[in-house]
Amino acid sequence: MNKVAVLMSTYNGGSYVEEQIKSIYEQTQDGVKLYIRDDGSDPVFINQLKILQEKYPFVLYLGENVGFLKSFWWLLEHVEDAQYYSFADQDDIWYATKLEHAVVWLENQRMKNVPLLYHCAYLVKNEETDETSMFYYAEDGYDFRRSITENHYSGFAMVINRMMRDEMLKGDVTQIDYHDWWAANIAKAFGNAYNDKTVGAIHRAHQKNVTKITFKSRLQWLKRMLTEETDIKKRMKEFDRAFVDSISGQNKRWVERFATPRYSFLNAVFKTFYPKRFRPVMSSEIVLRILMLIGRV
Repeated sequence: MNKVAVLMSTYNGGSYVEEQIKSIYEQTQDGVKLYIRDDGSDPVFINQLKILQEKYPFVLYLGENVGFLKSFWWLLEHVEDAQYYSFADQDDIWYATKLEHAVVWLENQRMKNVPLLYHCAYLVKNEETDETSMFYYAEDGYDFRRSITENHYSGFAMVINRMMRDEMLKGDVTQIDYHDWWAANIAKAFGNAYNDKTVGAIHRAHQKNVTKITFKSRLQWLKRMLTEETDIKKRMKEFDRAFVDSISGQNKRWVERFATPRYSFLNAVFKTFYPKRFRPVMSSEIVLRILMLIGRV
């Protein structure tokens, strides 16, 4: 069994992918193996991956285009020979000690038979302006309730243990939207998570990022919130289904408040005027509470 399985989904990442693969093979942690699933790229990029495979002995799977979530999920399901799992974007750069820091924390936990999640700080480099900023979320105050409405963990900065992987796979991928947010819910309900201040990666922000947040993407999100079943409600309905026999107490009541399929005025008012914050940014908090009041969240 490998110590760490690094799961990478690629899609036409020609100008970035080699530098990321190189940084993974320069990790100081022993027992690291890279698995790549290509999500239906064009033949030119597929050929580039095959040439890189001669230099770096990663395992390559070629698949049809299903989107980043299902691509990562496929790897999570099919890679079974690891103690720990890490997700990798195709266009980032990892510091050499990224995985070593994660494994040290994971192996120092007294309770190892619970879902564990390590998350490192990282630098965000804007490829257009060349500006760099640090991204770090403090763990203080981030509990299961907060994990329902906001996610503090980015997939590429996470390393999880095998139990977290097994718990994640209890969910239906079509109901989850984001694998890292799903992991956050599980960690805060049943396990333990740690946000390390140590910078472990450089996240390159550019126009081709799949999850890039822009003004346009925010408007598209708001439109979906008003016209479709919201991602929060859908994910909590799935959480309730997957862990109905495991979750209890106050966490169970919070799941029910967000998973209920029918509008309840009293439930809407309770969430809308709940005294503690749901989101870190005030503008986002106000929009979320409006959506709560009208029963969309």
